[in-house]
Amino acid sequence: MRTKRSEASQQIQDSELKLMKFDADKERITIQMVAIEERARTLGIEVDMLRHQVGDMDTNLSLSEIEGKIAEADGDRKSVV
Repeated sequence: MRTKRSEASQQIQDSELKLMKFDADKERITIQMVAIEERARTLGIEVDMLRHQVGDMDTNLSLSEIEGKIAEADGDRKSVV
């Protein structure tokens, strides 16, 4: 009888530990999701601001060409400073 009680007690403790771990993992994931959603909102605002600054301008440059020109302009800016 004591053995069964001890086994049952151990199983309860194990289950409680697993439940606590699950709750902690769930809370961590919830916090990460909130942070990701906030970052997405921030990026959306930044993109809207950039679109507003650019207006109706259009380009035929590829992304790598744009990045190259940005790097070139950044280098020019640093050499002036």
